[in-house]
Amino acid sequence: MGKDISNILGPTIKSYRERLGISQGCLAERLNSEGVNIDRTMIVKIESQTRRVSDYELLAITKILKIKHKNIFKDISK
Repeated sequence: MGKDISNILGPTIKSYRERLGISQGCLAERLNSEGVNIDRTMIVKIESQTRRVSDYELLAITKILKIKHKNIFKDISK
């Protein structure tokens, strides 16, 4: 399965997660505690752009990774 061009945020999410030193498994656990049913494999797919990220998942991810909403699209390279 190739990259999903409708998921442009995967690399940005990965970058913020790594900056905070949070593993993919830990991010998945934190998302589950926020009511988002997701596992580590889904995080891998989101970050590698092979799975779309939904709006409610993105809101929870930005909260956990402390990404300001206005900054989420800043680091996207074209």
